[in-house]
Amino acid sequence: MRALYAEGADFRSSPFRDAREPGAYAQWAFDDEEPGADVRFGDPFLIEPDRAAVEYWAVVKDPRGRETTIAGVAILRFDDAGLVVDQRDYWNEAEGRHEPHPRWGA
Repeated sequence: MRALYAEGADFRSSPFRDAREPGAYAQWAFDDEEPGADVRFGDPFLIEPDRAAVEYWAVVKDPRGRETTIAGVAILRFDDAGLVVDQRDYWNEAEGRHEPHPRWGA
């Protein structure tokens, strides 16, 4: 994951959290989850040549086997080399497994 981000990239997983280094955030966020999450990404849509947004939908399990569904959108800005320099995520979660609605990700 770290290879997709420029040095010093700004990553915010919520508008009310401080920015974090992307790799450190991923380790913190997913350390207590079991391997094998069901992760899906919608078709990215271009906002500007150096910006994009993409929906994501994931079902993760904690060590007790309880499922949580996470659905959100990532807003990305890229440098000239195509690396992410800024990412902001807006998301929500619900207990249990929930499938996306029919037009999700389109």
